[in-house]
Amino acid sequence: MFEVTVRKDFEASHALRDYRGGAEEPHSHSFRCEAAILSQTLDSSGCAIDFAAVDEALSRALAPLAGASLEESPLFSNSSPSAENMALYIFKVLEEALNDSTRRVSKVVIWEDGGHSASYFE
Repeated sequence: MFEVTVRKDFEASHALRDYRGGAEEPHSHSFRCEAAILSQTLDSSGCAIDFAAVDEALSRALAPLAGASLEESPLFSNSSPSAENMALYIFKVLEEALNDSTRRVSKVVIWEDGGHSASYFE
């Protein structure tokens, strides 16, 4: 099994809902997103997946988040804009764009800073 990981950074603000019994104050982060793709095979060029394809799909997934106040985003109208929920959203977008019969998105990690991250994986 092969694994390819692509990382992109983006700026956004968020405020968690129902955080410690109330609404959290909005605050900004320099988020980092890491997406991992597993592949059973390599293509004729020796690649599990083209990095450019993952870059493009990840950029599209991050576009509605970058620079946004996530608590106001329709993407999180039914959930709190936590790192966990961001990872789930990005995973589902990437899964739709990249999964095929030989490869699949396996994990998305959202880093709020150098010491704190949340992941979604299948």
